[in-house]
Amino acid sequence: LESVVSHEVVHLALAASAGGPLPRWFHEGVATSVEQGWGVTSQVRLVLAAVGNPGLADLGRLFASESEQETVSAYLLAAALVSDIRERHGATVPGAIVDRVARGTPFARAFLLQTGDTPAQAAARAWEPYRRWTSWVPVLTSGSALWMGILALALVAFLANLRKRAQRRRQWDEWDVDA
Repeated sequence: LESVVSHEVVHLALAASAGGPLPRWFHEGVATSVEQGWGVTSQVRLVLAAVGNPGLADLGRLFASESEQETVSAYLLAAALVSDIRERHGATVPGAIVDRVARGTPFARAFLLQTGDTPAQAAARAWEPYRRWTSWVPVLTSGSALWMGILALALVAFLANLRKRAQRRRQWDEWDVDA
């Protein structure tokens, strides 16, 4: 409950401070990034969200989706973007962007002036580490990879069986010598 209240208070603060429109991805990214942190499940979901190689324009569609999975993906992508912006430019950069918007600067221009990147450039940079992992997903889940895995497992089992048989023969040879 505390996390939800914090999230909603951030929305209120952003709306009151900006005095003008902010993109939903920015609103949700800032609000989500102040929550408790990311678990392993969130990290895995973020990697899966990046599989489709989304662009910043895709976030609006994901937020508007009726699918819970797509909506969760939108929140995770937005939070990853805002977290990356904070890491690169400092924790106060979202506030500085909002201050520029409050003084009449359009959001995209305020973002560019504050970070040196367009929002689309910042998104591509923020999601790049997750995209590296996603390039392996089709390879690892292909039929060829599955059969290679089965073949490797069969080879390991065969070698283990050979080793066990060799040990058994040595034991038999020792018993024959003793008898």
